Amino acid sequence: MRKFILHTLLYLLPVILLVGSAEITLRTIPNNYRQKYQWMSSHSGDLEVLMLGNSHGLFGLRPDQFTQPTYNLCNVSQIFEYDEYLLNRFLPQCSHLHTVILVCDHSNLFDPPLEESEAYRCTYYRLYMDYPKHSLLSSYGFEVSHIKASGEKLTQWIQGRNESCDSLGFLPQEGLQRFPEEDADWGTVSARQHCEQDTLYAYANREKLFQIAAHLQQEGIRLILVQTPVTEAYTRAIQANWSWNDRFLRQTLETCHTRYDAIIEDFSTAPRFQAQDFSDADHLSAQGAQKFSHYLSHALQ
Repeated sequence: MRKFILHTLLYLLPVILLVGSAEITLRTIPNNYRQKYQWMSSHSGDLEVLMLGNSHGLFGLRPDQFTQPTYNLCNVSQIFEYDEYLLNRFLPQCSHLHTVILVCDHSNLFDPPLEESEAYRCTYYRLYMDYPKHSLLSSYGFEVSHIKASGEKLTQWIQGRNESCDSLGFLPQEGLQRFPEEDADWGTVSARQHCEQDTLYAYANREKLFQIAAHLQQEGIRLILVQTPVTEAYTRAIQANWSWNDRFLRQTLETCHTRYDAIIEDFSTAPRFQAQDFSDADHLSAQGAQKFSHYLSHALQ
């Protein structure tokens, strides 16, 4: 029996070494999650304005356009559950914080849990942001357990395409490579991804949003709920196919305003944004983000 076990271990040793080396390599590649967590751990005491939300905020909110010390703590597909965790994690250290800007629109109010949509991101929050929802000994404790995502990450790193946010947490995006007017489904594809979800997710996400709003109200911190600019094609698709989602969003925002004194800033249909201000149907380019953040900063003042 001992011989069998020894031979088995020797047989598996190359595999164990290969997988272990891959895991170590994946963890050493710079990523936005680790960078943002480390920045907040060191500088949160200086902050006056904190930005939270998903990719609409990551690509659309530029802290350098604000006069007060501001940081962008958004990440791709970051739903309210993770916004709340990060807020609770760092709020005790944010002695000068007076404003939280939180993205709240069709792109995150109807999202499913990350475990169902992008499970590898749960691992990023566990490993690099210390979110203890999952055990380090579970599949969420190892990057290699998500083969496709790990392969793409390694490939991007080898090719030098690893995207990193700037020193204030903003990640710029390139503008449109072609004018999309001739593509009738251009806005519908993104709108469907955001709105064709189980309605139970919407109610669960709304309750999490209310918890965030109530906590900030209790702490005397101003909450700004922001809808970032989107293209006309995206808006038309929402209005034509997902009117219930649109009504639910409006009702949710109104409740946050009346119950928790949240300020609503809706730039989703702002006419001043043109095609060159976007990188796709619902994300701003670097140029659009600068314009939007400038307007938002002045609106809040």
